[in-house]
Amino acid sequence: MLKAFGASGASIALSPVSAITLEDNLYLNQRLGFCLEKPRGWHYLSVRDFIKSSEGIEYLPTDPELQQDLLELTGTPVLTVGKYSGDNGVDRFSPNVQVYADPVTSDSADDFLDDIDRGKYQLGEYYDNYRIVEDMRSGTIGRHVYGSYKANFDLRLGSETQRLWARMFSVYTEQAELSLTVMGAEAGPDSCISELDKVVRSFKLLGR
Repeated sequence: MLKAFGASGASIALSPVSAITLEDNLYLNQRLGFCLEKPRGWHYLSVRDFIKSSEGIEYLPTDPELQQDLLELTGTPVLTVGKYSGDNGVDRFSPNVQVYADPVTSDSADDFLDDIDRGKYQLGEYYDNYRIVEDMRSGTIGRHVYGSYKANFDLRLGSETQRLWARMFSVYTEQAELSLTVMGAEAGPDSCISELDKVVRSFKLLGR
């Protein structure tokens, strides 16, 4: 499984208002069997919202062939949450949370972890100054295996370049291969390290 940090946020994202339960900051998806808590004051973003909040931000490489490759790798998120909404006039990078659900393609949990471990380095082909800052670690949630790693890379915003950090957290279940991606700025008020780490800790599988 290979997921690109934030790439599909500049193109497509699904509205989270179908087949889910929202209670304050809790997002619960019965169909896919997971829940998480978004940071207080952050926004659930639809396709239109996320594109609007991402205007001027170059998540994708300028090479059209690389863009297509990257979009094929990322798929479509089932949930997108951003610090800034698409209608507040903010023209800078928005720290965000994205959840993906893909059909089970790995033959086993070990194969799943091997795919993550191999794939993390492939993203260096698409992002400038991409660097793994926390190597992959694995464990279990209940009886389900997960893999996680953290990376840094550069994002172009107009004429400026901003250094970002991102964490990938992926879980292997019978229903789907679930991936949670959180992304913030390397420094400054949009680093949001504590808020986004809390999102990762809040991620739970339902009844498993």
